[in-house]
Amino acid sequence: MKTLSLALVLFFSALSLSTTTLASHASSKEFNPACHQQPNLVGGWTKTSPSQQVTESLMQIMAEMNLPAGLKKVTDVRSQVVNGTNYAVEFELENGQVWHVTFYRSLREKTTVTEPAHRGFLCNQ
Repeated sequence: MKTLSLALVLFFSALSLSTTTLASHASSKEFNPACHQQPNLVGGWTKTSPSQQVTESLMQIMAEMNLPAGLKKVTDVRSQVVNGTNYAVEFELENGQVWHVTFYRSLREKTTVTEPAHRGFLCNQ
């Protein structure tokens, strides 16, 4: 019985610590789950290379924005497999500005912006 009690205390202490850590990150304006990868976490975010699908989706999104310049290059891509794929993409414009956007691409290849584009880096540099 003592072993079970000790195990429960340790479990709930660890749970409390991880919840506190996530809460402190979540309260920060700089927290972006795509930038905090945990190895071997099923359903977690992973760094990936820009594919043709990602570039096509980004070009669709950019066409609806009033950006001061065209796309120079995609500089960072993070993905999360769900029922489709979430993407967090950092890109550089021809004028040197860096922007990032988060979007969902369904299994039917429909793109939906989930976090509007913002000027600046995707993750803290």
